[in-house]
Amino acid sequence: MFPSTDFLLFTPFGVGSRPHRTAENCCTPVRCRERSRWLAETATERANAMVRGPNGETPREEGREMHERPRAVAQRMAKPERMPNRALTPAETAVINQEAVLQGFKWAGIVGANVGSILFMIDHYSPRFRNGIGISGKVGLFMIPTFFTFCTQSHLVVARANANPFKYMQH
Repeated sequence: MFPSTDFLLFTPFGVGSRPHRTAENCCTPVRCRERSRWLAETATERANAMVRGPNGETPREEGREMHERPRAVAQRMAKPERMPNRALTPAETAVINQEAVLQGFKWAGIVGANVGSILFMIDHYSPRFRNGIGISGKVGLFMIPTFFTFCTQSHLVVARANANPFKYMQH
């Protein structure tokens, strides 16, 4: 619409327009409106180009698939998996309990190693921690997250197995 760019002024703050009502370049009101409209359109295009993601989509277009997820969740909840209509045998219960204990110990060991190494480093480098907290406090700082992790992980295994024991026992 406006091929001439002689009126654009490149400033440190971006592209602006020179004052176009000078003595040598006095424009008509129609040309002035066209210039203003062209500047507004290019500013909008630049803003849209900055907002668009790497795929060329606006944030609103990129978020559309997020609205599909609740529908999928609702459809999955409408068709629940069937629970067994009999009680588990003692052998099946033992398998689930054994797996729960193993998972609990595994995750408790991971957390215990991390917490223990952090406590060792704090005890080694901080005289205030070393002298301010007794041995029972240090053992408590180690045991609380470790025991919590064991209980939580074993409970989650039992809860998953309770939801669908046959699917769980296939693994």
